Amino acid sequence: MRIIRLEVKNFRSFYGTEILEFSIQKERPVTIIYGENGAGKTNLLNALYWCFVGEFTPNFNHPEKLINNVAKKESAQAKGYVEVLFELDERKYRARRSFAYEGGIPTFLVHEIGQDGSESTVANAPSFIQRVIPKALSKWFFFAAEDIHNLTLKGSAEFRRSIRRTLGFELIDTLSEDLKICLNQKQRELTKAVKSYELSMIRE
Repeated sequence: MRIIRLEVKNFRSFYGTEILEFSIQKERPVTIIYGENGAGKTNLLNALYWCFVGEFTPNFNHPEKLINNVAKKESAQAKGYVEVLFELDERKYRARRSFAYEGGIPTFLVHEIGQDGSESTVANAPSFIQRVIPKALSKWFFFAAEDIHNLTLKGSAEFRRSIRRTLGFELIDTLSEDLKICLNQKQRELTKAVKSYELSMIRE
């Protein structure tokens, strides 16, 4: 899956409609978001997470307060949404989770976008997203840096191994084992050299 665009309306610190375009160029595939404390970086992270999964990262303050304060003061019927445009298997989709100030259950819809721009509703949107981003793994893709120590893998040994391979941890494990072998070899060589030196001193 590749995220193309994030659009928010009246979500938390964002008043009105704001759009964030992600870099999708093969030569420049990384988007860096920089901002001072309180600028809204955590809100953007949780906008993505909430849109896809319907949950928030740990320690996210007042998750029940989604509507922007200015929009809330302007109208008791204020509404908002988080929308993510993404690509999967060379097809584009638009996921939107909407909410209202006066409460109620947020609505969640996913549309597939055809090459001609036409849209069709994806049946059972939550199940579709669950297949794209399994809920048990979602926190591994959407997390605040200060919460990284809380990430744990649960499940069978094979499940954990599969996830470690997916996230590239297997390469780190291999590197660690290779370094241990090199260290042991160096220690043996050093011990051998020391013994040879001591033996030559005795002979002299």
